[in-house]
Amino acid sequence: MESAICIVLTYYTFGFAPAASRL
Repeated sequence: MESAICIVLTYYTFGFAPAASRL
């Protein structure tokens, strides 16, 4: 289960990183 959480967290971070950079 921890692996799934890590993957989801990474996906969210990668998705928010470019969004914050554009802003």
